[in-house]
Amino acid sequence: MKKSVKNKNSKDIWRWVVLVPAICVTWLVVVFGWAFIEGFLYRWEFWQSLGESFIIVDFFILPSIAIFFVARWIAPKYKNITAISAGVLSVLWGVYFLYGLSHMAY
Repeated sequence: MKKSVKNKNSKDIWRWVVLVPAICVTWLVVVFGWAFIEGFLYRWEFWQSLGESFIIVDFFILPSIAIFFVARWIAPKYKNITAISAGVLSVLWGVYFLYGLSHMAY
């Protein structure tokens, strides 16, 4: 009985440790994957009319949804709180990334 409890606790610790790198990898895969797909849709007229929508979807909506479900799946307990916090972190990460890109031209 004691060994299974100890084994469960070590699994829970590893799941918490793996959570942050999994969130980072999920964000990168979703953002760059969607940007790759957008490359096939690139037309000047299309980008002029929907460019801001693509940026919002690419950096805020899709990564937040993906990270929400990945965090909910990995977290051993407090799944909803962890998933919502990770989704908010994803939005803040997108804002920081776009802020950094906008100031890179100096």
